[in-house]
Amino acid sequence: MAPCPRVAIVLDIIYFFRSPSRSLSTSPCCPPGLPFGWALCFPFACLLLWSSCLCLSHDWLLLCLFCDWCWLLLCLFCDWCWLLLCLFCDWCWLLLCLFCDWCWLLLCLFCDWCWLLLCLFCDWC
Repeated sequence: MAPCPRVAIVLDIIYFFRSPSRSLSTSPCCPPGLPFGWALCFPFACLLLWSSCLCLSHDWLLLCLFCDWCWLLLCLFCDWCWLLLCLFCDWCWLLLCLFCDWCWLLLCLFCDWCWLLLCLFCDWC
């Protein structure tokens, strides 16, 4: 199966969070039978998103959430995962994470690109 376009993956994540029903079976990127899912990560109590979608099996989202470099760094200075911090705001979670003091500086710590480009195009994640 050809990998999903990375832009489509980002839109898929936004769709999941902003959907009124938050249905786990209506993700526009994933094929039927392979819905988005979620898992709680202890002891950091971080809400981590994962996907069983075949096209995401080696993509930035899974690797950034579960590798030693990324998700630990995301949770370093907050009690909750950065995604959870923005989950219930009135703005798009993506925009909030771009301009708040908690997220974007931490995500850009080891990268010369913006945090979004870090996850989308770098070789670290």
